[in-house]
Amino acid sequence: DQAEGVKVVAYSCDTEPTPAVVHLASGADVLLHESSGGGVGHSSAADAGAMAHQAEVGRLMLIHYPTIDLDEAALIREAQTTFAGRVELAHDFQEIEL
Repeated sequence: DQAEGVKVVAYSCDTEPTPAVVHLASGADVLLHESSGGGVGHSSAADAGAMAHQAEVGRLMLIHYPTIDLDEAALIREAQTTFAGRVELAHDFQEIEL
């Protein structure tokens, strides 16, 4: 359990789905997770959502995603197929309010 007032952010990039991410992010307030597409060493947005769901995080922020012809809404919808919590895209120099 987290101490009162303590916030936890977990970050996973260039990672295919693995129980280690679930363990790392377990109960985190925010999980930043790559969504560059499924394949060896990488995760899709749905994979990231599944990791967020299993880790029971409060919020999922997708990072390291393809930017050419990016459809932000579609990427978020894909993550929401496996995670019912808040999903958003992380952007360069973004400040995250906890």
